[in-house]
Amino acid sequence: MATALAAFTAWRRTIAGRRALADLTPDQLRDIGLSRPRHQRSSLASASA
Repeated sequence: MATALAAFTAWRRTIAGRRALADLTPDQLRDIGLSRPRHQRSSLASASA
């Protein structure tokens, strides 16, 4: 049961982080060292394949 709770908590934190990055402007992303949100990279890679 503890493992399931830990996995759920980690999943929630991951989703919260992705949502927070999605709300940032390109300038804010550059300020923290990212050129664009990670979820956009994966969708661009799959679109070119």
